[in-house]
Amino acid sequence: MKIGYRGKVYDFDFAALTVEECEEIEKFCSARGLGDWSNMLTAGNTKALQAAWWVIRRHAGEDAGQISRRDPALLPIALNEALVAAEKAEVEAQLAAAAAEAGADPTSLTAEAGSPASGVTTTTLAGAGSGPSLPG
Repeated sequence: MKIGYRGKVYDFDFAALTVEECEEIEKFCSARGLGDWSNMLTAGNTKALQAAWWVIRRHAGEDAGQISRRDPALLPIALNEALVAAEKAEVEAQLAAAAAEAGADPTSLTAEAGSPASGVTTTTLAGAGSGPSLPG
């Protein structure tokens, strides 16, 4: 997926995480597994977003340092919004591709088009809204 964050576009694939990266993420976030980390990302958890930022930068060839390093360039809410936007764009592209393959008009797709029966697979890694709910 293409993640636009702070004026730069990162081409990143969550499925390309190494075992070492997965273990670092799980340990840093106190996650029971990658599904737990995914749920933490969905909730906008700061540590989960910090781990995502760390691995995104590593995959971009940047010196991300240690996962526990607090990068001053990380704005958790902005990164969460960037992940949500990237995920939405990826799902829309998958739906358009599925519609084109089926010969349908991609602008007339219904909610059923994204169902497992349609052959379009989605993975939710970021919050469904524009950001985490603020207390109050």
